[in-house]
Amino acid sequence: MTDTPLVGSTWLRRDLRDAPRAVWYAVALHLLLLVVYTTLQPTYRGLDEVAHVAMVLTVPSPLDWPAPGAKLVDDRVRDTFGDAGWDGIPTRRLAAGDALPKADRKTFLEAGATDLPIEANQMVQHPPLYYLVTRGVLDAIPHSENWPFDRQVALMRFLSLLFVVPLPLLCWLAARRLNLPPPAGVVAAFAPLAVPGLTRVASSVSNDSLLILAVAAAGVLSMAVAAGDLRRRTSVALGVVSAVAMLTKGLALVLPVVVVAAYAAAAFRAVRPRTVLLPASVATLLTVGLAGGWYVQNVRRFGSVQPNGYDGGVLPYPRRPGGGLAEWLPGYVNQMFFRFWSALGQPEPPQLPHALCEALSLAVVALALLALATARGHRLRVVVALLPLAGVLLLVAGASYRNYQTYDRFVGVQGRYLYPAVAGLAAVVALGLSRLAGRWGGGLPVVVLAGAGVMQLLGMHAMLVTYWTPPDAPENLVSGLGSLQAWSPLPARMVQILWVLTLAVALLTAAGTVRMVRRLRPGRAPRILPLGPTADREFAA
Repeated sequence: MTDTPLVGSTWLRRDLRDAPRAVWYAVALHLLLLVVYTTLQPTYRGLDEVAHVAMVLTVPSPLDWPAPGAKLVDDRVRDTFGDAGWDGIPTRRLAAGDALPKADRKTFLEAGATDLPIEANQMVQHPPLYYLVTRGVLDAIPHSENWPFDRQVALMRFLSLLFVVPLPLLCWLAARRLNLPPPAGVVAAFAPLAVPGLTRVASSVSNDSLLILAVAAAGVLSMAVAAGDLRRRTSVALGVVSAVAMLTKGLALVLPVVVVAAYAAAAFRAVRPRTVLLPASVATLLTVGLAGGWYVQNVRRFGSVQPNGYDGGVLPYPRRPGGGLAEWLPGYVNQMFFRFWSALGQPEPPQLPHALCEALSLAVVALALLALATARGHRLRVVVALLPLAGVLLLVAGASYRNYQTYDRFVGVQGRYLYPAVAGLAAVVALGLSRLAGRWGGGLPVVVLAGAGVMQLLGMHAMLVTYWTPPDAPENLVSGLGSLQAWSPLPARMVQILWVLTLAVALLTAAGTVRMVRRLRPGRAPRILPLGPTADREFAA
């Protein structure tokens, strides 16, 4: 496989046309897994889901955004806690006999006052885009306000997961930007399927979903820029999607650095570096110009680029000075990477085995280092692919360390914060795996898909036995599935069809992947070619 020019052809159209069927199977399977996970999670059990639902229902005007601590969780949401089986105990099991009949569940319009303690909505810390988009779609669906509350929450979950559906395709595109052969690109496309925590978070009501889409798209475009794509359309697209990410969540503040680094990499290899200045300026100015005002306003009103959502910035924990860097760092690394794989609870249980998550984390780090060490001719592109991951790790680490010194506890150390960086990481890991496998790399898609299947089965099992099976018989999965169907906002028959359809598509994906691998000559995989010097490309339409 040669490194075909990015300009003079439309690489996006070409790469979508060349994507093997296994990539499209991965997208379909990813979609169905996301939908199945909406049924696995009881209503309001998603991370911060109560607060996100309340924000969608009562989204403030962006021009008059509430100060931290000034907005409360809406009474209509809190009045439905009992009907949803939510009593603040994340691991409470739900029995089929305790579920209200689906026809008797109240709407948010029917819900009202409650004597539950007042609860501040700390989600005002985030920019408004996700909430505005979700609310706009809800308002556009006729009579959705008359649906039962849990069906409205399910609709919000479906809208969230739709943002993340293209993630396997974005991983494929990222792999192509590293000039990987089709088998390695399919490995990258399968990578999101191997992270049950990602599936669970993306199927909740959460602004993480829109952030994952926007940062992944920005990462792919940045890798294309680093490969020499200096076209106007690319710089405009990169600036716009980066701004979308920054107007969704503060973690996207790493993107201006990624954008500048991508154009710096292009300039380093260009014949005439000055031709990079105009497209770099366009992308950077769009990113900062469209989204920077939100963060300037935060500084002006609240004295912080990213407030934490609590009144005065004081978290609801007793102050107790913690230890230094040596005490904080091991805990930060352990929790961050464990929860990357196992973000299945609030925060856990349900959870995956710690030893498995540690082994997978070490393997990913080792493969990324191998990719960096062996990326002859395109090491800068690998660095650009990993920058969103490194940036988020550093951004979260700074806040975590400050909180640790103030409260002696790990606050906000969530592996889900790394999910927006999955596309670039998947491509780099696929490169490392291909280098490690050598001439046997053609069989990697089957191995990775099998591993993803094991991870998803472990994740589903953990959620079933935590939320749905009887306390005296936690391994009675049949009873657990009955409880799940009784509490689900969807008709029981629809839940059954979704689960069966997911299994069927999983088998179809496996069969299609095996056929693809068998078409390769045994023991030989397409060679990964080092890239030559990037040609000078003018800033053209």
